[in-house]
Amino acid sequence: MYIDGEFKKAALSQGRKLHPWLNAPIFALVFTIAEDLMALVLAGPLIYWMLTVYDLPGRIMSMDMLNMTADTVRDLTAEIMNSLPDWLMLVMLFATVFELAVPVFYCRVIEKRPLCSMGMTKKGAVRSYLTGYLIGAAMIGAVVGISVLFGQSRVGFSGLTGGALLTIGLYFLGYLIQGAAEEFLCRGYLMISLYRSFNRKEEKKYAAPLAVIISSLVFSLLHVMNPGFTPLAFLNTALFGALAGVYVFRTGSIWGACGIHAAWNFFLGNVFGVSVSGTGVAASVFRTESAASALSGGQYGFEGGWFDFAVTAFVLGLVLFLPRVFKKQNGAAPDEPYGGGWSEEQ
Repeated sequence: MYIDGEFKKAALSQGRKLHPWLNAPIFALVFTIAEDLMALVLAGPLIYWMLTVYDLPGRIMSMDMLNMTADTVRDLTAEIMNSLPDWLMLVMLFATVFELAVPVFYCRVIEKRPLCSMGMTKKGAVRSYLTGYLIGAAMIGAVVGISVLFGQSRVGFSGLTGGALLTIGLYFLGYLIQGAAEEFLCRGYLMISLYRSFNRKEEKKYAAPLAVIISSLVFSLLHVMNPGFTPLAFLNTALFGALAGVYVFRTGSIWGACGIHAAWNFFLGNVFGVSVSGTGVAASVFRTESAASALSGGQYGFEGGWFDFAVTAFVLGLVLFLPRVFKKQNGAAPDEPYGGGWSEEQ
């Protein structure tokens, strides 16, 4: 796999390299700490809403407790997730800052890695982010467009108010944080730590592919408890993780992947009005109604459908293929796009 030369040097040159098997328990600990810190922030607002507005005690009392099944609990969880108000969803989005801060702290203090080893480059950071953001927006636009073209979806204007525009603006900021948080957790931290661990003599050739695959599967597993999650949703989420991982390796920067992720979620949820990974539909510019089919994803949203798979797989193929074309045909200089920074070594 081609990897940006400067990024490869930064990822491998400094800090502790763990044995591959140690990454799983350490990641579990880092993730748990981040989630516990999020829970401290969310506990008060969530309990207040569930006890007052949602009336969870009353709903539980009305249920047949003796005959409750796993499906009943799952349906109740889905109902709660789909009922969350915008203000509470925004608190959750901003609270994901801990999924960014804790991995960065761990990499700097425990593994003693430089920030550039996580893809936190300074040169061209804004351009990289904006390019990624445009890619993510285009991907979601393509998924929605294909669904409309095949008669699976219908898009209509939602009728915005001033309050809705303010809420959408806050979602835009929230997804900037949430998209970056998940990328730093799963790519900047986990994927690169795996790459460092596998970069031993006997495994060096497969270090990058193994790091991308394993971190992508973990990323997908983190979504398993979301409402409407299906095997196809698992595949699509892992495929998105692979795209983000390869993009980080190709560009030598995490900012583009952060942009793709943030735009993906924002345009999906707050531009087109579609469920984001099974969560409820939020304030949005448009409202998209889709058939309950495997093509459009059903309850999980487009991320659980075949249209999403086709677009993500196509873009992943481009990211994998284009650097080779530019390297062979153009012989680009290191400062040029997809240029001499690409290394054939592994």
